[in-house]
Amino acid sequence: MPDIELVRILKEGSSAWNEWRAKNPNKPIPLGNASLSGLNLNGADLSRATLNDADFGGTILINADLSNANLCSANLSEADLSSANLNGAKLRGAMLYGSILTEANLELSDFIGANLETATLIGANLGGANLSRVKIKNAKLSGANLSEANVSESDFSGVDLSSVNFHKTNLSGENFCEADLSNSDLSGANLNGTNFSGANLSGANLSRADLGGANLSEAIFNKTNLDDAKLGGANLSGVDLRKTNLSSAHLKAAILREANLCGANLRGINFRAAVFNKSELSNADLSEADLSGADFGEAKLCDATLSTAILSKADFNGADLYGANLREANLFDANLIGLDLSRAFLNNANLTKAKLSRADLSGADLNGAKLFCADLSMADLSEANLSNGDLRRADLCETILIGVNLSHAKLNEVNLSLLDLSGANLSNANLCGADLQRSNLTQANLSRADLSGADLHNADLSHANLSGATLDHKTQLSGANTGGCNVDRYQLERLDNYGGLTVGNRMSMNIKDGVAQLRASYSGFWQWIHLTALVLFVFPYAWFVVTQWSNARFFPPDTSAHITLWEALCTFIWNGGINWQEGFSFHPSFLAFVFMAFYNLFRAILLGKTKQLELQQESTRLPAMFSLDGSNWGKLFYGAKMAFWFYLAFALLNTFHFFTQEIPLGDAERNVKIYNGG
Repeated sequence: MPDIELVRILKEGSSAWNEWRAKNPNKPIPLGNASLSGLNLNGADLSRATLNDADFGGTILINADLSNANLCSANLSEADLSSANLNGAKLRGAMLYGSILTEANLELSDFIGANLETATLIGANLGGANLSRVKIKNAKLSGANLSEANVSESDFSGVDLSSVNFHKTNLSGENFCEADLSNSDLSGANLNGTNFSGANLSGANLSRADLGGANLSEAIFNKTNLDDAKLGGANLSGVDLRKTNLSSAHLKAAILREANLCGANLRGINFRAAVFNKSELSNADLSEADLSGADFGEAKLCDATLSTAILSKADFNGADLYGANLREANLFDANLIGLDLSRAFLNNANLTKAKLSRADLSGADLNGAKLFCADLSMADLSEANLSNGDLRRADLCETILIGVNLSHAKLNEVNLSLLDLSGANLSNANLCGADLQRSNLTQANLSRADLSGADLHNADLSHANLSGATLDHKTQLSGANTGGCNVDRYQLERLDNYGGLTVGNRMSMNIKDGVAQLRASYSGFWQWIHLTALVLFVFPYAWFVVTQWSNARFFPPDTSAHITLWEALCTFIWNGGINWQEGFSFHPSFLAFVFMAFYNLFRAILLGKTKQLELQQESTRLPAMFSLDGSNWGKLFYGAKMAFWFYLAFALLNTFHFFTQEIPLGDAERNVKIYNGG
């Protein structure tokens, strides 16, 4: 029972009560079960008072001091406790329905089982308070401080929690369904398994928060900060994360079904085993992200950046990857069956054991890609770039390879039988031991390819280029169509019984002999043409040397001034023979001289190589392993061949230039001047 005398004093008002408290600071205040409803106790000092089960319904307690007071099961409904001090107060089971606690100090207070429905706690300080099992439906807590508060088993659904401070608070397993948490501070909070479905998290700070297993479906994330947040296993279905900061966030096994991540910066994030079914990821930056085992079923990844991302065992069933950048991505054992990857960038990507059957890779860039043991059955690789790719043990059954670039690719022991490789570029490819039976290689480029031990039974090699290709005694060509096929003579000679080719097959081929080509270019008719051009080039300078030496030897002038014959020749060449006695003066014909000098140097090198190969063939009685196609010798040979006509034209013009110059006639003084160099 309450002390009747104390109740009387309290009903007299705050002034009378505070005066009594000042006189009796240590006296107990037993006011349990007291009826104090409707009073004006503004600024009253009720600290440490026993007020359990007391009735304060509608009482004005603005700025009142209730610190460490016992208010268990008290009725404070509709009471005005604005700016009141309830630090450390015991409010277990208290009724605070509709009460006003604006900017009240509720730090470390105990609200276990209290009813705070429709209460106003705007700006209140609830730091470290125990709000376990409280009823708080429709309460207003905007701007309140709940840092490190205990809110276990409380239902915050639909509550206004905007700008609330939940820093490092344990909110594990709580219900914030459709709550307004805009601009709230949840940094470092424990939100494991918390329900945020439909909640407004716009502008909220969730950095370093633990959201593992949390339900965030349909939540609003406009400008939310999730930096370094732990979202492993969280449900983010249907959320819009376009303007959310996810840098360094951990989203391992997160559920992002139908989420909108269009254009989002997701670089380097851990999405291992995450679910992206039907998500919008167009133009998103996922470079360097860990997406191993992720489910991208029916997701939109148009123009997304996935370069250097880890996508091993990822499932892209029904996904749209048109224009996606997958450069250097790790797609080991990834599911890409039936996808449209036309013109995609997959250069240097790791597609080892990847499932690409029925995929459209036409025009895709797979330069340097690893496709070891990949399933490419029935895939469309027409016009794709697979240069330097590794396709060893890949399944290419019924694959479309028309016009594909496989230069320098590793295709050793690959089954390419029955495939259409017409027009394909297989130059420098490793086809050692490959099965090419009945394949269509019409107009294919196999120059410098390694076909050692390859099986080309009944293959169509019409007009294919085998120049510089490596063939050995195990290479089989029986039944092949070789009409118009280019091949080196020395490679044919290496075949055991010509690889099964008939005389008719060999006659239909364009058999090239590099040594014979060199010999033909520098013998017979062409030898005389080259010799004539050389004479035309050398003649003006030889004539100058002979005449100047003769004049100096047989008609020595009566003077001690002189120059060397070498100096005179250099001046003559630089000046183009014009006024050379008067010193150096550049003439455009000097450029023609340089061009012709270099041409003759290269021609001499080619002539020396020709003689070397001829001697080799004579001594071994075997064709020399030499080809002009694709080799540096070939570049030099064809370059010299094209330059010859320019050389001949320059030689003729140079000769004409010197023959049309005027020379002095019988002037002794002029001869002396010439000898003295002007």
